[in-house]
Amino acid sequence: MTQPSDRQGGRIGGAAWPGQSGGAGGGEGIRRPRQPGPDRRDRAAGAQSAAAPPMSMVDAIRAVYSKPFTFSGRARRAEYWWYMLFYVLVSFVLGFVEVAAGISPDADTPGPISSVFALANFLPGLAVNVRRLHDVGRSGWWLLAPAVPAILAISMTAVTAGLMAPIGMILLIGTLVIYLLIFVWTVTRSHPGTNRFGPSPLEQ
Repeated sequence: MTQPSDRQGGRIGGAAWPGQSGGAGGGEGIRRPRQPGPDRRDRAAGAQSAAAPPMSMVDAIRAVYSKPFTFSGRARRAEYWWYMLFYVLVSFVLGFVEVAAGISPDADTPGPISSVFALANFLPGLAVNVRRLHDVGRSGWWLLAPAVPAILAISMTAVTAGLMAPIGMILLIGTLVIYLLIFVWTVTRSHPGTNRFGPSPLEQ
C-alpha cells in the first residue's frame, strides 16, 4: 500500500518549498539580505564633487584677489592651494631676480620688490586662510593659536628663568601640533551642504 504523499500546495512535511509561500502557483522568492548603501554624507559629498566645476590656478587667483577683505564665507581646497602655490612661486622668482640684479645681498634677505609683494598679499592671504577653515567648519581664530605659546614663553621668561629650557620645549611642541592641525584642516575636503559659515563653495 502506497503511503499518502505530503506534497500539498508546494509543501513537504508542512514546510513550504523555497520560492513558494504555500500555494501551488508559488509566491514570493527567497528574500536576499539588503546590501548596505552609501550613507547620506557620502551621497552628498559625491553629488558635490560631480556638480563642482574644476578650478584652475587662474580662477583661484582671481577669486582670492577679488575678495581681499572678505573674511566671511568659505573657500574650497583648490582655491586655497592654487593661490598658495602661486604665492610661493612668485616669491621665489622675485627673490632670485633681486639677488641676480644685486638689489638684495642674498636669498635670505628680502628685497624691496619681494617686500611689496608680501605686503600686498597679506590681507588676501589671511582672508583665504580664514575662509578655508570656515569650509571645514572651523573658526578663523585658529590662525592665532600658534601665537599663544610664543606669548606664554615671553611672559614667563622673567619668572621662570631656570625652567625656561624645558618649558620652551613644551611650548615649541605645542606650536608644532597646532600648525599640523591647521595644515590637516586645509587639506580636508569641504563639508557638504551649508554649515554655520555659509553654503558650500562646491554648490555655487
